[in-house]
Amino acid sequence: MVTKFAGGNTLVLDWQIMANQVDLTLTNIQGLRLAYDNTVLRLIRWDAAGDYSNMMGDMFTKMPQAGNLGVYGYGVPAVYGAKNDIGYTGFLGMALEIGGSFYNCPLNTYVSLLKVRFAFHAGKSEADLTPNSIRMLTATELQNIAQYVSILLNTTKDGGKSYTYGLQNGGEFTGGDELEAPIIE
Repeated sequence: MVTKFAGGNTLVLDWQIMANQVDLTLTNIQGLRLAYDNTVLRLIRWDAAGDYSNMMGDMFTKMPQAGNLGVYGYGVPAVYGAKNDIGYTGFLGMALEIGGSFYNCPLNTYVSLLKVRFAFHAGKSEADLTPNSIRMLTATELQNIAQYVSILLNTTKDGGKSYTYGLQNGGEFTGGDELEAPIIE
């Protein structure tokens, strides 16, 4: 069944990861930050009962009931939204808070951590999507919304190792990514 919003189709963004090493166990908080074309897409509640257009400002604000849990089946899905100063670019922060719980990632298998749903703005459709409609944030965008990293995975490895991608300092990427570049399709 296709979920509709304001009579139009919706788009689900599913944050998935794949372990490339044995005994990778996630714990605490996992985080992902993305940008999306706010002229085509708008973040809506998971159940498609409303959108967040009036809640978004220039800093991340929690969007209640925006996320749907993936493989964990427990934990607190936290979705945050913001937009740039002219409103054309939306910023999405996804976090899965599992506290002291653990998830053992299967080797070489994609697992879903958290999902969100977008609707199309009036007059827009799948035909308006481009390869940059959903993308990683630039270092400057991360800096402007007070975020230091694009992806953060916390594990139990070596007493609590965190893996990062897109670490920035002063609006410049620092390099040394410990995660492979994400695929957005």
